[in-house]
Amino acid sequence: DLTSLQESGTLQFEQNPALQGVELSRLESVDGGLYFDLNGAITTISLPALASTSKGLTFEELSVLERIDLPQLTAVGGRIWVRANEVLSEVSAPQLRTLSPSPPSKSDPALDVRDNPNLQRVNFAALETIKSSLRIENNDLLTVDAEGFPLLRSIPGAITVVGGGQEE
Repeated sequence: DLTSLQESGTLQFEQNPALQGVELSRLESVDGGLYFDLNGAITTISLPALASTSKGLTFEELSVLERIDLPQLTAVGGRIWVRANEVLSEVSAPQLRTLSPSPPSKSDPALDVRDNPNLQRVNFAALETIKSSLRIENNDLLTVDAEGFPLLRSIPGAITVVGGGQEE
């Protein structure tokens, strides 16, 4: 039971076929990364208090997860990867201001949202700077528009929007 955890080093939830949910309701900061990979039964991930990670966040191959909601996240010192999630329909981090991978790479995306066939909405309402590149690829139902990134002003690396979805 990790519901009382407020701070942590790297947390990894990987290859747990019976894991159905993760409740980290008091977790505010991670000194390292937070990784959710190959957990085929996970339906909920609760991170309502998470404000920062010093590395990155990965949500990959979570075949029944429908929503990623990071309402308090303001700072990520690494990358956010949202990849190959079959039923995921929404990703929301409305308070996130800057993605700062270290070292920054103009080719390796700081924000990588790809291969999510049911993704319909992204909300990065406060995001101003991605200190690397941005990739949005093969999300069949996603319309990429300014509504998901209304304040985004700076990306020194590549911007890639490929396949699936519509660009507005």
